[in-house]
Amino acid sequence: MPDIWLAVVEDDPPLRDALESLLTAAGFKVLSFASAEALIDARPHLSVLNCAVVDLRLPGMDGLALQEWLSREFPSVGTVIITAHGDIKMAVAAIKAGTVDFIEKPFDPTLLLDSIYEAVDRRGQHPIGRHDQALVREQLSRLTEREREIMDLMLAGHTNKAIGLRLSISHRTVESHRSRVMEKMEVRNLAALIHLMLDAKVS
Repeated sequence: MPDIWLAVVEDDPPLRDALESLLTAAGFKVLSFASAEALIDARPHLSVLNCAVVDLRLPGMDGLALQEWLSREFPSVGTVIITAHGDIKMAVAAIKAGTVDFIEKPFDPTLLLDSIYEAVDRRGQHPIGRHDQALVREQLSRLTEREREIMDLMLAGHTNKAIGLRLSISHRTVESHRSRVMEKMEVRNLAALIHLMLDAKVS
C-alpha cells in the first residue's frame, strides 16, 4: 500500500504534537506546520499530500482561507477542519467551499481518523449528484415542522445554544431534535448533512 501523506496545520504546539503522534501511530506520513503561511512556504514538498488537517482559527491566514488555497492549488488534497464550538458558522462555510469534514474540539481520535480516511478516499473531489433528490425529499418529509426549523438553523451554522435561545427551548431539547434530524436524514454529523443538502440541491 502506498504511503498516505497528511499535513497538520495547528498553531498550538501541544495539540500539534499530539496530532502528529496520533496520526504517525495510525500509519500516516505527517508534515506539521504552525501556520498556513508555513505550509504555503513548503509548496515544493506538497505534491505528495493526500489530506490536510487544518485548525480553523490560525494566526495570519485562517483555516478557511488556507482550505480555499489548497482547493485551488492542490485540488486532489482533501481537507478536514478542526474547530472550536464557537466556530460552527465558519465551519459550515468551509464545508460549502469544499472541506470534506469538520471536527469539533475536543474531538474523538477515532472520529478524526474516520474523517481523514473519508477525505483521502474522496481526494478532495465531492461527487456531484451522489445523493438522489427524490430520496432526500423523502427523508425531508419525515421531519416535523420543528425538526425542519432546527435543521435549517443548523445548516446556517448556529450552535445548539444559539438555536435554543432563538426558539426559547432548552439545550437538551435542541440536542434531542438534532439527534432525530440526523437519524431521519441518515447522516452521522452536521458536515454530512451539509454535503447531503448541497449534493441533492434541495432546499
